[in-house]
Amino acid sequence: MKRILLVVIVLFAAATTIHAQDTIVKTTTRTVYSRWERNNLNLRIGPEVGIPIGDFGKTHNLGIGGSALLDVPLARRFSLVFYAGFRSYGGKDQLKRATIYPLRAGVNYKLSPNFYVTGQVGESTVHYGVSKTSVSQAVGIGYFNGFLDLGARWDHDYAQGGLSSLVFQARYVITFGLKRK
Repeated sequence: MKRILLVVIVLFAAATTIHAQDTIVKTTTRTVYSRWERNNLNLRIGPEVGIPIGDFGKTHNLGIGGSALLDVPLARRFSLVFYAGFRSYGGKDQLKRATIYPLRAGVNYKLSPNFYVTGQVGESTVHYGVSKTSVSQAVGIGYFNGFLDLGARWDHDYAQGGLSSLVFQARYVITFGLKRK
């Protein structure tokens, strides 16, 4: 856990020093999205906090983890997203810790230059005593300004009788030189 925290702190420090150089320009007839956002593959890395809801909320506490999301722009408002992450929820009383490893793909739709909605589907491996893999889905909304991605989404993993949580993320964009022509 200390190593994960150290990695998150180092990524946070690195990401706060990296800023997008282009901005979004509004013209009188249409919005021109950032050249940086349109032409690059955006790699977003950061911490997540999950609040278990429903029956899962009765048996488990707050979950923490991290994720990476690759955003591949397709059009001015649409992009494909590929998501990988992990969250670990502490069990209440005598129950064991539940750890979820989701791997999903989906679509982002930009409502405005800064706000988007997302839908994702894939699979999750849930380790709760034993490991089970099943279908996973997520829908959410977020704010993305070129170097910061803040959002909230509802995750549902069908393993172990269905685990639902509200997940809040704060990701910083790191490009690592990925550029799409």
